[in-house]
Amino acid sequence: MERIIKRVFFVIFTISFFFFSSFIEEQLLFVRKTSHPAYRPQFTINSVSLFTMVFLH
Repeated sequence: MERIIKRVFFVIFTISFFFFSSFIEEQLLFVRKTSHPAYRPQFTINSVSLFTMVFLH
C-alpha cells in the first residue's frame, strides 16, 4: 500500500511539474539538462522534490 501511495504522489508531482506555469523555469532547465547524456531525469526530479518539500514543511 505504501508503494502505491508513493507512486501516486510521484505521478501527481510530475503532472504538476509539467503543466503548472509556475514550473516553467524548472521545466526549461529540466529539458536542457536531460538533453545531455550526463544527466538523468530522476536526479532533477528528486532535487526539485526535496527542495520543495523542505520549504513546505
